[in-house]
Amino acid sequence: RDGHCAAYDEQRKQLVVFGGRSADKKRLNDLHVLDVKTLAWRRPNMDGNIPLPREQASFTPVTSSTLCLFGGHGSGQRFNDLHYLDMETYTWMRSAELA
Repeated sequence: RDGHCAAYDEQRKQLVVFGGRSADKKRLNDLHVLDVKTLAWRRPNMDGNIPLPREQASFTPVTSSTLCLFGGHGSGQRFNDLHYLDMETYTWMRSAELA
């Protein structure tokens, strides 16, 4: 995997990794979570408006329970979009849904 993005969830002490590209160059939109205390990885089930597969996006915490994904590129396009991930439910929302 390369081209992924990651954000640290301070509240839950976990590193959250999104997307990127697989060894066979397939763009991904999956989510992996590393518990930094136990060093155990898991793949939570996601809900909501899951972002399209992409690489080279930005990912950052915006509240104690929300991470924000911005941009990246994939499918022959550059993305200029915002997606929010609720860390309590692993539900994705687009910025328009928050208004």
